[in-house]
Amino acid sequence: MMITPTLKDASLLTAVATCSLAAFVSTGSPVLYTDPAATNTLIFRDYNSGSDTNVSFGPASQSFSGGVSTWTYSGSAGDPKIIYNDGGGAWDHAAYPWVRARYQHSRTNGGALQVWEQNAAAGQFVAFSPSLALVEATGNPTNPSPSGAGFRMDPFGSALNGDSLSVDYVMIDRYETVGLAEWDKAGDAQGWSTPNNTGIAVSNGVLSGTTNGDSQVTNGTAFDANKYKFIQIRMKASGNSAQLFWANNNGYTGTQVISLGANDGNFHTYLIDFSGESTWTGANMNVRLDPAAGVGTTFEIDYIRASANALVPEPSSLALLGLGACMLANRRRRRSV
Repeated sequence: MMITPTLKDASLLTAVATCSLAAFVSTGSPVLYTDPAATNTLIFRDYNSGSDTNVSFGPASQSFSGGVSTWTYSGSAGDPKIIYNDGGGAWDHAAYPWVRARYQHSRTNGGALQVWEQNAAAGQFVAFSPSLALVEATGNPTNPSPSGAGFRMDPFGSALNGDSLSVDYVMIDRYETVGLAEWDKAGDAQGWSTPNNTGIAVSNGVLSGTTNGDSQVTNGTAFDANKYKFIQIRMKASGNSAQLFWANNNGYTGTQVISLGANDGNFHTYLIDFSGESTWTGANMNVRLDPAAGVGTTFEIDYIRASANALVPEPSSLALLGLGACMLANRRRRRSV
């Protein structure tokens, strides 16, 4: 049986078709996802609470200051270990195979920091080079059958009396990730500058401040845009929308910028896919975040990360959501006529 569309049906179909084209035909890149459901990073430990659980070590003492944990050895140890046991299956290392840590040694001739997934398997660890300043490193331990209970960290090949290891955070990632800024250590801006802002502070795991004109949060440390195609930001602000600029060697212009949407004073996560952006290239990429415009707007930024890949909403899911929104908008327009 053939069904002939009514004028009402035809107008609705036309509106849906028009709206669909506007919503789903790509207008270029980068692509912004706001508050994506998928989580690309989990915090294993960040020590902001000034405490720790399910950890064993020795002979050493553990202390906390400004979101950093420090283990100090009171005697020599031939094979020192810091062992976390959160219980089997607590962590999904198959889904999150990369481990990322920011750490600092008291000396550089004691060997690398070795990180193992529990239960530790012979040779299945990543080695992070010793550093006298807090530095981030990442790697994949490739343990074939981890228990999911946590990690084992070997701070030195052999510890001497007075040796210490400080750890700012340990995180696990779905894909190789660089923490451009995690702001987990109190008072540590991690090399970011903040022109045209007042009251800048780093505490409780965020960078906060108040805008005073052309507010900027910018980093002079470059990264490889050919490798890291995704940027993820978690922040909150009120007033005008935030903007993210990108450029090689800090050469920012008004053409390489994306708006992150209207800020409502609540925390939001912004995931930006630059994989199709022609200007996202080169080994000296920099980003600049303008949290809000004007004077007197307060903001807090939790982190800014760059990753080689990310889980994003399926295109079909986005299409269905967009189609539903278009149909609803059209229905409301017809009711108001």
